Amino acid sequence: MLNSNKRYIILIRLIILSAIGSLIHSCINDNYELIKKDPVKIKAVIIDEKIYRPNSPVSHDFYYAYQFEVRGKHFTGNSGSAHFKIGDSVEVQYLRTNPEISTLSEK
Repeated sequence: MLNSNKRYIILIRLIILSAIGSLIHSCINDNYELIKKDPVKIKAVIIDEKIYRPNSPVSHDFYYAYQFEVRGKHFTGNSGSAHFKIGDSVEVQYLRTNPEISTLSEK
């Protein structure tokens, strides 16, 4: 009886985590769609801040972050690419109403 209860609890947790993951993914995609409609482009610099990939406990793969400045305030984002080096210049685009939401500009 205890084993079937544990399996049920594990199944419920997996369903909840899956739903949360889908919601987060949807919100992120919505933000990037907003950026595409009215992008503000700006130069950013790759900085020495590592953002580890989700499987990093196994592979230790990471991306460097980028940093840019808007109205005297610094913002950072994930470069999402392993080929950048610290100090590289990149072009990013951000949400006009919230520069915390940014992405690399499309080429």
